[in-house]
Amino acid sequence: MADLADYMAFKTKVEQLQRDVDKAAGALEQSMMALRAYNCNTLEEAQVLLESLKQENKEAKTEFERALTEFEREWDERKNSKNNTEN
Repeated sequence: MADLADYMAFKTKVEQLQRDVDKAAGALEQSMMALRAYNCNTLEEAQVLLESLKQENKEAKTEFERALTEFEREWDERKNSKNNTEN
């Protein structure tokens, strides 16, 4: 009976492993579908896109900070100009 018990334990383990493989395959397919939404068919393409988006984000942040600095400068000038005309 030890052989039958070993077989059943082995069968249970194999079935669990198969479920794990199926779950991983489903997760992979979901991930690939998400990548395809960004026109990426491989992980490598997604990594290139990610780096490009990071660069765009960095440039946008720099441009925003420049525009904010310019706005603050102009705001201060107008505020000071208004204060000087009131005095």
